[in-house]
Amino acid sequence: MRDTIRAMRSILRHKWSLVSGTITILHCLIIYGVIEYLYRRDMWHPDSYPASTSVVVMARAHVLCMVLADAAAVVGIIVERPPIYAAIAFVLGLLSFFIFVG
Repeated sequence: MRDTIRAMRSILRHKWSLVSGTITILHCLIIYGVIEYLYRRDMWHPDSYPASTSVVVMARAHVLCMVLADAAAVVGIIVERPPIYAAIAFVLGLLSFFIFVG
């Protein structure tokens, strides 16, 4: 029981890192799933000009989630001690850009 309480306190000390990481993981999984769904139905055309509505909506959602995740990580870098978990969450949030573009 004490180990569980100790683990919960440790997690709550790094709540901004946890929020940032959760946003990054969930938005990457959702975007990957939607792209796979559209691709299987031959509805995913990211290189078409002008861009289709689905591509534009996905890009806007991706940018919004990246900004939210990185903002939470920056707050974590400022507030949390040690800031290493928030710094890792920040880098992962920035690297999530390649999930959509790559």
